[in-house]
Amino acid sequence: MRRKRTQTLLESLIPEFNARLGGTASVDFTRDGIDKAYGINKLRDILGIATDEMIVVGDA
Repeated sequence: MRRKRTQTLLESLIPEFNARLGGTASVDFTRDGIDKAYGINKLRDILGIATDEMIVVGDA
């Protein structure tokens, strides 16, 4: 519950960013349209490899 209140407060203080609850203890800040999928696709383009050749590992 505390993390959700923190997220709501931060979104009101910094409206140009999105605050997302990540993992079990973090809050991720990104601009609109920037998320994990964006990052993976950007990495794909930079490295010139297909996403089905990638392995993505999370903290969970």
